[in-house]
Amino acid sequence: AGELLSPRQCFLTHCHAYGIQPIDIVQINYQNDELLHAEAVEGSQMGFEGKQVIHPRQVGVVQEVFSPSEGSIAAARDLMAAFREHQARGAGSFVFKGQMIDNPTMLQARNVLARAGLPTQIT
Repeated sequence: AGELLSPRQCFLTHCHAYGIQPIDIVQINYQNDELLHAEAVEGSQMGFEGKQVIHPRQVGVVQEVFSPSEGSIAAARDLMAAFREHQARGAGSFVFKGQMIDNPTMLQARNVLARAGLPTQIT
């Protein structure tokens, strides 16, 4: 759907600007799991947080792509723990596994945990 790339990007930009969850467009060929998977991966990489479906058989493919992996959940938990330690010492930004960590990075970690249905509080 190359002809829809620009409108999708525009929609995505507006969603992020206004704090609206961006959901990607539907794949009408509901029997083509490979095409659906490819589009879902592309949408996820673009920044969409989900994809519309029109048939129950599409749900599993979309959930597989947009659900956080066990590895990303573990990484988010580790980062939250490190943030708590640094916060207790009064530190702001810090380096974790070679990456500079600040509030936007913590927001990404919280989003991973929220998408997995896990607690996101820093206590």
